[in-house]
Amino acid sequence: MDSKELFGRLKVQTDCPVCYCSFESKAEHKGEENHVPRVLRCGHTLCHQCVENNLPLEKRKFQCPFCRMEQPTPPNRAEGIPVNYTVVDFLQTMHGVEKKPFCHLHTEPFTSFCTPCQVLVCPHCLSEEGDHVGCTHRIISSAANQLRESLSANASSLESMRARLQSEAVGYQDVKEQAQRMIDDLKSLTELCERKCGDVAQLIQNAQGVRMEAVRMRDLDLTSMLFVSNDFKARLEALRDDSNVVLEQEHKMIASLPPALNALGSAFNAIRPVLGQLVQSEGGRKRGRGDSELQPVHESKVKSQRRSFSDINDEFDDEDEELKSAAADIEDEQDEHQDEDPLWELSQVVDLNVEVCHMSTCLDANSIQVMDSRGNEHVVVEVTPHELRAQDHTAPEMDSIYVQFVGDHLVHRYGTGLRFFDRDGQSYGASPRRFSPVACLLLQNNRLAVAYMGDRIEVLERQGPIWGGSARITLKQTRGKALALLQLGDGSLVTASKDIIIWRADSNEVIRVLKGHRKPAISLVQLASNRLASLSHDQTIRIWNFHSEREPITIQLAHLPTCMVLWGNVLVSASYSRSRSRNDSFVEAWDVNTGELAFRLPTALDVSSMLVLPDGRLVIGGANIAEDKHQLQVWRRR
Repeated sequence: MDSKELFGRLKVQTDCPVCYCSFESKAEHKGEENHVPRVLRCGHTLCHQCVENNLPLEKRKFQCPFCRMEQPTPPNRAEGIPVNYTVVDFLQTMHGVEKKPFCHLHTEPFTSFCTPCQVLVCPHCLSEEGDHVGCTHRIISSAANQLRESLSANASSLESMRARLQSEAVGYQDVKEQAQRMIDDLKSLTELCERKCGDVAQLIQNAQGVRMEAVRMRDLDLTSMLFVSNDFKARLEALRDDSNVVLEQEHKMIASLPPALNALGSAFNAIRPVLGQLVQSEGGRKRGRGDSELQPVHESKVKSQRRSFSDINDEFDDEDEELKSAAADIEDEQDEHQDEDPLWELSQVVDLNVEVCHMSTCLDANSIQVMDSRGNEHVVVEVTPHELRAQDHTAPEMDSIYVQFVGDHLVHRYGTGLRFFDRDGQSYGASPRRFSPVACLLLQNNRLAVAYMGDRIEVLERQGPIWGGSARITLKQTRGKALALLQLGDGSLVTASKDIIIWRADSNEVIRVLKGHRKPAISLVQLASNRLASLSHDQTIRIWNFHSEREPITIQLAHLPTCMVLWGNVLVSASYSRSRSRNDSFVEAWDVNTGELAFRLPTALDVSSMLVLPDGRLVIGGANIAEDKHQLQVWRRR
């Protein structure tokens, strides 16, 4: 066995038989892995890392991976296994041999450097039996000096190249930073342009909304003016007709007086001779009793008879005056009646087989949806220019009174969620929520505003046929839960409890808070000229100008309110008396500019809902207690 083979075998003995990594002494240990040789009780040697990997985590004994001999696990694990110092000493010896260069082919030290082959060679390599016969060679020290000079020259050139590359890298870094700044500026400009485009689009949308609102308000004002002018015209015509009738009756009465007076005069003249004879005969019979008695009696009777007939003309004059006074009283009574009833009339009564709780017109304005108070019966009333006709009667699967019309949809507020029904009462989806909803409003951009118990309000996006998912905007109502929702013409959302809050469109920013109600508001109505009206449980109607700091117009109601609508140029409110045993219900119209009572509608219904049709007719729904019926009353101008 030559020295080369022997060295190879010894080299193998210095490797771990498990991971085949070379053993190392503690002085040579570097890094995370530890290959210090550890000798087990069975005599096998493993590196520190393999011993640590074979030790169990919980068991007190472990087995040798070669002979399976069980051995106790030290408290400090692999550190408690003794080091194989025999292998460590052998490693140190081997390292000393390896540091001394020698030829692995001939196990002789190197003496020369082969210039063509660029390798170290021993004397046996340069002999005739070697592989470097005929090659030029130099002494190792001389070749080392030459290589050292060449490496020094190469190091100098590399250093200069490194300095040049560093200067170029600095310039490249400056260019990179400048390009990054340009990219950041471009992103900032892009974001600014996007914000400006969004602002311009919002301004255009707001302008369109304001324009549409102005056109709508102008139409409302023109319609109101037309209604008022028609009222004045009708009242003037009625007054003229009534005055003509009264004057005609007066002329007939005056014309009939002279013939009657003439007839009375003729009758008096006819009976005058008879009366004279009677007086004379009476005087002859009494003459025997003494003249002193006869003359006074005769004269007194004649005078009394003459006085009674002379008063006939006065009585006719008094009767004429009484007739004139009665005509004037009738005329005043007619004027007073016209002041109380400004030419409104009940045009139709529709009997229903469900109790009226909610009413809403469909988007096509061709029908009215009516829902009963139990929330499980639904009636569709067809709207025509002349009359209303109850058509369909369905019973959706609902077990709660929390049902509301949203456009052409029925929204059922159940527990902590929303269910959606079509106009035929068929359910087509649900949206579970985390809170209990109390009111809904369909917004202009086809979003749904939902107010919940507590103080939470959410704006939901439409997802397919239903509204749900995460809230796009979340608002917080002050002083109680919001019972009424309204969207203004510019897109602003109004929520009402004791405080009335106006929110900026598509934002949770508060524009203004209107304070004044002592109890929650239950109804909101938008008016012309930046005004809105609120109906509250504190028995007041307040007309606010939300662009002005002036105090609102306050209308004090005498009874508990139920609902409110805008009808032409008046606010119509429905209320009932606290004494429910009398079932007193009141429908009153209030001037939107002064807050004064304009008129009352003499309805016999216990009103629970009202709405105004596009043609100006007012529909009142409720219970007729006297007739034990549920009805819709349709009111219109005469």
